[in-house]
Amino acid sequence: MQRLGRALVVLVLLAGCGGDSSESGAPTSAADAPTTVAGSAGTTTTGAEGSGDAAGGSTSTGGGGTPAPPTTTAAPLGPGGVGQLAPALLQRGNGGRIVVEVRAQGGAGPAAGTLDHVARVLRDASGKAIATDGVDGLGGGAREWTASAIAAAADAAAEHPQGGAQVVLRLLFLHGTFEGDGSVLGVAVRGDVAAIFSDQVDAAAGLLVAPGVVEDAVTIHEVGHLLGLVDLVLATGRADPAHPGHSTNEDSVMYWAVESDVIGQLLDGGIPNELDAQDRADLARIRGG
Repeated sequence: MQRLGRALVVLVLLAGCGGDSSESGAPTSAADAPTTVAGSAGTTTTGAEGSGDAAGGSTSTGGGGTPAPPTTTAAPLGPGGVGQLAPALLQRGNGGRIVVEVRAQGGAGPAAGTLDHVARVLRDASGKAIATDGVDGLGGGAREWTASAIAAAADAAAEHPQGGAQVVLRLLFLHGTFEGDGSVLGVAVRGDVAAIFSDQVDAAAGLLVAPGVVEDAVTIHEVGHLLGLVDLVLATGRADPAHPGHSTNEDSVMYWAVESDVIGQLLDGGIPNELDAQDRADLARIRGG
């Protein structure tokens, strides 16, 4: 497998991943949308301005370290393929909060700063309250993960229903590789599920940059795909033809190399960990604002 020249998007078919929100012009099943690939405990809730309040749903935390149940109801959501959940995440029609379920295998858990960054990006993009559930433990050890196995692990560890007053994202931090490819640092496999491969993140960091810096960038990159970037929802024509679903801007966290082991090649300009102006403009269009 070539690491530098191959497009970092593959198509997968996941059983039970169909169903979509009628708000979106995105594909209607997981088979129609790409899986994007590239070679702290406790619960926190923040509102649109860093508070615990947002219209459309409860933003308090319940007992046992989990967000309180939603206070309004709506039709359940089918997550669909990567990017397909973006309209529900960004628009008000599916409640006023996003719950991020974080699950990690032993020793693979993310830094608190990474999760704080995820919450900020989601809050800025959606204007909704963000509740982080976890980090909760995930069993098993290193393995060659497939897209279907990642989705199954996320579903087995899920605690919060998809839909009603909330939209749920599920982030997994795992040991091992994606399909045996050590160049892959992260992958989004479904509209609500992404995984970070902590061993590969550590290996890619090397001596010149801390693993936490790489982890932060890769995690935000995968969240960007779940938000529908780049051109997974809109048809702007700005995606990199050689790496579909990715930006051509090397200063954007959505640049293709951010989720591969060649991330070190970006060191001269610093590893990007923020969305660029075009990314933010696309999110505003999807949101409808």
